[in-house]
Amino acid sequence: MRSLPLRARVVLASVYVLALGVVAIGITINVLLTNSLDADADAVLRARADAQLATVDLRAGTVVVSEGAQDEALDREAWVFAGGKAIARPPAPPAVDRAASRLAGARPGTTVDVGGAVRLLAEPAYGADGRTRIATVVVGVSLGPYEKSERIARLGTVVLGAFVVLAGALVAWRAVGAGLRPVERMARQAAAYGEHDLSQRFDLGPPRDELTTLAATLDGLLDRLEAGLRREQRLTAEIAHELRTPLSGIRAEAELGMAAGRSAEDPRESLATIVAEVDRMSSTIDALLRAARGLGPDTATCDLAQAVTAAVQANAATGKDQGVAITVEEPFHSCRVAADAAFVTQLLNPLLENAVRHATTTACITAAAAGDQMVRVRISDDGPGIPAQDVSEIFEPGWQTSGGSGAGLGLALARRLARSLGGEVRVARPDRGAELVVELPVVTSVA
Repeated sequence: MRSLPLRARVVLASVYVLALGVVAIGITINVLLTNSLDADADAVLRARADAQLATVDLRAGTVVVSEGAQDEALDREAWVFAGGKAIARPPAPPAVDRAASRLAGARPGTTVDVGGAVRLLAEPAYGADGRTRIATVVVGVSLGPYEKSERIARLGTVVLGAFVVLAGALVAWRAVGAGLRPVERMARQAAAYGEHDLSQRFDLGPPRDELTTLAATLDGLLDRLEAGLRREQRLTAEIAHELRTPLSGIRAEAELGMAAGRSAEDPRESLATIVAEVDRMSSTIDALLRAARGLGPDTATCDLAQAVTAAVQANAATGKDQGVAITVEEPFHSCRVAADAAFVTQLLNPLLENAVRHATTTACITAAAAGDQMVRVRISDDGPGIPAQDVSEIFEPGWQTSGGSGAGLGLALARRLARSLGGEVRVARPDRGAELVVELPVVTSVA
């Protein structure tokens, strides 16, 4: 049965239960009808016996049967026995007559069915004292009409039961088909969705039954899958974006190393620069993968001043080329952040790089306590600031100022890394020079 389609299994189960119910009802009806007909036949026999007893009398020591207007109807199926002999005997089949004769001395209320066609009842007739038995009256009733009624009832219940089961099967088939139609439509829609096209939804409305609840659950699952796919695409873009700068530096140093006319010491400097850029790439990849897995920085801690110094050194050359001075304001001493130095440096790099790119003459970084659990690092510049319309989009992947270069992933990456630590990155001052604030969990707060 498990190999059958769901619709067929549900219909078969419905038919099975319905058939059991119909059989139980049919048996109950027929038993009740049989008992009722038996009781009716017994009531008819008692009425006939009472009527026949009223015609029996004892006159001068002899039992006589009085004649009346209804005697012909009574005599058709009534026997009267006195002294072991029949004083009134109707015409009847031999088997019925012999059975009636055997009831001549039977106890009061004795009944006998003869061949299933006739039922006999024996009742004694008493004398004037009410104790002396002077005769026995045996009356009969034909069971044919009752048997016919029972046969009709049985046939009717079978026919009606078969009709109910068939009608129930048809209704169940149509109802289950109508109920599963949304599921079939959902299956076709799901099959039509492309591997990376997860924007489609079933949209069956708010949950109101099992199927719409299933659709809402699947829509939620698709939301999570689409979000996971976006995170995967974003991570790939962020890795590419963050590796572009060190790769460019490595290429530049390699080209300089191959240039003619360089001294013997120059290649060593180039190689040292390449090694530093490779270390930066490795640190970037580790930080991104850690953030993507949601692992955070494990149990590592670092001196915030160390991470800030590394970020400043990484952007010093760019600042010098653009005529921008990077200043670091105290206090940073005795502040330990709940992350390793490479991770925090990788987080601060895009923010400081953004400040240097948009500053006019100065980019500044400072820190202050934000309660007992967090430290607030501020990175500001004296540039034109962030347009008001861009404040809500500045951390979206791909955002960049008009005419800007790059992939626009630095700020989005910084926020991703901060949130993986349980921190946050936000805009504190959109105009009069941009100011971005980084909140990080600390082990030892700033003094």
